[in-house]
Amino acid sequence: MQDPNEDTEWNDILRKHKIIPEKEKEISSNEVFDLLVEQRDKLEQETKFDDLSDDEIEDLLMNEEDNEAIYDQYRYNLT
Repeated sequence: MQDPNEDTEWNDILRKHKIIPEKEKEISSNEVFDLLVEQRDKLEQETKFDDLSDDEIEDLLMNEEDNEAIYDQYRYNLT
């Protein structure tokens, strides 16, 4: 039998019909770096509000509600 990890048309056909397992995807160092940066950015975003006081959070939420009202008015004027 051939090596199942070898890149051949025959192995691709066998993988398509699930006769041999899918080939494991190789991850490059650039992809690992991108994943780490993405995770770091996500964590920074989650902790961004931890340092804010209750009043600051309330102000942010009020601004968000004001923005929604502006968006709704803009949408209404478009129709």
